[in-house]
Order: sequence, then structure tokens, then C-alpha cells
Amino acid sequence: MSEPKSSNTAERLVAVLLTAFFVGFGWFTLLQGGISLKGKSGQVTYVSGGFAVGVALGSFLFAAMVAMLVVKPFSLGRRGLILTLAAVLGPPIAFLLLLR
Repeated sequence: MSEPKSSNTAERLVAVLLTAFFVGFGWFTLLQGGISLKGKSGQVTYVSGGFAVGVALGSFLFAAMVAMLVVKPFSLGRRGLILTLAAVLGPPIAFLLLLR
């Protein structure tokens, strides 16, 4: 049996979509001041404050890791990876430092 070939285009598309989703989720959490979670019992819990910032930062960190997977095949080197991290993590960190 032959191994199925992977599609680089499909992999990059999924990675870009994941990056966009987690960046969007992080900004949504920061700008709303938290998120709400509905439990199995039907009760809604609102996560705010430091926990909400932690959820947003976790989302941005995951987005940064996935974004590095997107740019790694382009052989940008260390400088390119650092610029990618700065592009993903810089604006939310600046938002937290300046507006919070």
C-alpha cells in the first residue's frame, strides 16, 4: 500500500484558519472583558478579570505557535519567526499594558 500524500496547501489553509480563529477569540475575550461558559446543568458562568486575560493570552500563544508553522516553510530564519511572534503577540500585549 502506498502512503497518502499530504497537501501542503490544505495544511497551510488550516493553519491560517486556526491562527485567525485564535487571534479573533483572544481579541473577543479581551474586548468583552471575559467569556461566558454554559455548563451541563444549564447554568452560565462568566469568566472575567485575571482568568479572562489568561484565557486570551493562552489563545494568543496558541495562535503564535500555529502562525510559526505557517511561516516556517518559507525559510525566513530566526528573524522571520521573531517578526511573526511580534505580529501576533505585540498588539494584545500593548493593549494590556496601555489600556488596562
